[in-house]
Amino acid sequence: MKLLTQLLTLFLLALLLSGCATDKPHDSVTDWRSRSSYMSTRAYACLFGHVTYESIVTDEQLLKTPIWKLGAAHPPVAARRADRLATERFQRLAGRPPDLTRTEIRLVDMGDGLHWFYAVLFEDVTNPYAGLPPNGTIVVLMDGTVIEPKVSQKP
Repeated sequence: MKLLTQLLTLFLLALLLSGCATDKPHDSVTDWRSRSSYMSTRAYACLFGHVTYESIVTDEQLLKTPIWKLGAAHPPVAARRADRLATERFQRLAGRPPDLTRTEIRLVDMGDGLHWFYAVLFEDVTNPYAGLPPNGTIVVLMDGTVIEPKVSQKP
């Protein structure tokens, strides 16, 4: 038991010295970007038959948005507001099937624990499909900006 305690102590000391066990957020974007390859361009699609819309989120867009500070109870944009903004934009998409319903609001961390966005998913839950049913994701940033879906494929 004493050996196990000593090994655990050494392991925790090594973590502390390596900087992995700190609860201090990284303030430097350049420091964070050099450490993380997780954050990159993200693409979300809306698939309606032969028309595909794509929403692309870039590092630059995210780095301009308010951060969600560690310890803060609520994100800068409330989930209800993100839902409303995404639903309004989704309803204006041309070629959108009329019976799609919002099924999911996902908070997505871009890898640093500070920059987040919402991915709001709409799906057809009324009809059984063989294969992928019509669906779409609208992205809302933490400053309330809705990423404009662009047509990436036409019939």
